[in-house]
Amino acid sequence: MSTYNNYIPYVITFISTCESPGTLREAFSSERNLIRLLSLLKLLSGSAMANEAKFTFTGDVDALCTHISTFISEKSGSPAVVTVNIPEKSMPVGDSPGHLQEFRKLIRLSPYPIVCDISADAMSPLDVVVALTCDLIRCSQKSVTLSAQAGDSLLPTAKRHWQFFTGEQIGGRSVLDFSNVNCGTTTSLDRNVVGFLPHYWMAFRNVGMAAGVFMPTLKEGEEIDSAELQLTRAGESAQRLTGIFNFYFGPKIASIFAAGDVLNGGSACTSFMGQVDEYACQLAAAKADDARMKQALEGVAKVDRTTVDTVEVTLTSDILYADLGEVTKLLAVVNDKNIKTVYFRLEDGMLTDAGSILPRENETHMLIYKWHRKWEQLLALVQTKKVVCTLAGIQICPPLLELFFSAEERIWASPSKQLVWCKIPFAYSPGPELRRSP
Repeated sequence: MSTYNNYIPYVITFISTCESPGTLREAFSSERNLIRLLSLLKLLSGSAMANEAKFTFTGDVDALCTHISTFISEKSGSPAVVTVNIPEKSMPVGDSPGHLQEFRKLIRLSPYPIVCDISADAMSPLDVVVALTCDLIRCSQKSVTLSAQAGDSLLPTAKRHWQFFTGEQIGGRSVLDFSNVNCGTTTSLDRNVVGFLPHYWMAFRNVGMAAGVFMPTLKEGEEIDSAELQLTRAGESAQRLTGIFNFYFGPKIASIFAAGDVLNGGSACTSFMGQVDEYACQLAAAKADDARMKQALEGVAKVDRTTVDTVEVTLTSDILYADLGEVTKLLAVVNDKNIKTVYFRLEDGMLTDAGSILPRENETHMLIYKWHRKWEQLLALVQTKKVVCTLAGIQICPPLLELFFSAEERIWASPSKQLVWCKIPFAYSPGPELRRSP
């Protein structure tokens, strides 16, 4: 992982030094910001040349798992891409279907992207499942024939996978069009793939899209977006979330988990131990001073209902230290059916700054997840009302910046002319509701 950590300063430096924008689009329209971004991309394309390991799949899933896991162990964190080639239709070797769960787990835990190259003009159901389990697909064929023997037990699984990832039902058809999942045949893996940090790959795979695909209650012919998916525990089920939530909330939570792991369990990020220690001291000091914590939380959220359908809410960056109950109260305020307009004012906190991303209870991933999941629900409700948000502070934490950019109308009243988004070496990836904002 150490090699990937080298990219973090450049990514965060670009984000944190953008000139104060009214919208994210304006941040990336600035000539100075574009020059900075181009320099970053040039740096990554020149320094992140990957080693591509190629393995040909011949129907033996167990052997494929062994080859990939051995390669990952030997790479020891250096940038790399793993390619699984399917040059022709294969037949299952041994108990290959029984090793598909193992293959799926290996893909989900891999720090490297797993790409499937398809040049075959016909594929077995096993080939289809293996291909769709990989992170990316490159297919050189315009169409591929799904060829299954009578009684092939993997055919229903292959059909479910195809419907889940492409949105198309196979039905009685035998021809597969990979255009919806094909990333192209000329993609430069070195430039476009290897630059992703490992925790982003893990987030993409683990949040939503891959959940329950091996154990779905989805019936053939049923709409995928309304189908229930069986999760890890018996009796649990949930609606499949929309794609933007899966792909943006995943990296957001993974990046916050990574910060929590560094602060709670130590890390090999020696280049930035000073910054890590500074944030750790900030968290410790906040928890140690009960009187100051109480004072901060008393002023963290002020709500004033000015008219029957209008409410004014002042929030400070110390909202991160508020418990779930306080955030739930904000949800109730915004969700009130009589409220049509909400005026937010964002101010600096007593205990936090622009680099604060962890809630007060951050000892476990679940505690971190629950707070940020509740915050994301608040941002979703903001999209349903007329919201005017005024940014008045200088050291505004990233969650409040998400609220600012999610608002319909934004007013920049900060004395500072620069937007600071998190601080190195930590990353805070914007969530899905910010991406949906106007």
